[in-house]
Amino acid sequence: MNGLNLPTDNLYKFIALAGLTLIFFSLYLIFTRLEQGTALRNQLEIDSASINAESERIEFEWEMLKQKVGQSVKALEGPEAKALANARDEINDRKRRIAATAQNATRFIKLNMELVQPVEYAIYFGIGLSAVGFFLWWFKVQRHMDKALREQNTKSAG
Repeated sequence: MNGLNLPTDNLYKFIALAGLTLIFFSLYLIFTRLEQGTALRNQLEIDSASINAESERIEFEWEMLKQKVGQSVKALEGPEAKALANARDEINDRKRRIAATAQNATRFIKLNMELVQPVEYAIYFGIGLSAVGFFLWWFKVQRHMDKALREQNTKSAG
């Protein structure tokens, strides 16, 4: 196999690298989930601002139409008035959809916040696992291998 070869020759190295993998995966998970929540919230704010601006424009045009026709009931039932009423209805539908999406986004963000604490524990566990693995690897294996290598070099040189 020509892929990444993990150091399975030593259990301690494997434990240490498993801990590091757990740490990096947990950090990745936290940051990607929080980024998704932030992007969703930002998009909702942009949509809400856009709808509010359209709503204000439609209300302004409605008031202008009222002033233009002078409260004539017949004129307020014409095609221009109907178009403005349809636009109002569409804006209200979009506001309802945004409100539903905002509730879903709030649930998503709350779920992400609930997910952060267990993932923090996974990070701490990964740190502990790595520390134990590297400690045991150094004191039980690597130190003795270094000593044997020094002795071998001393014999070869002497």
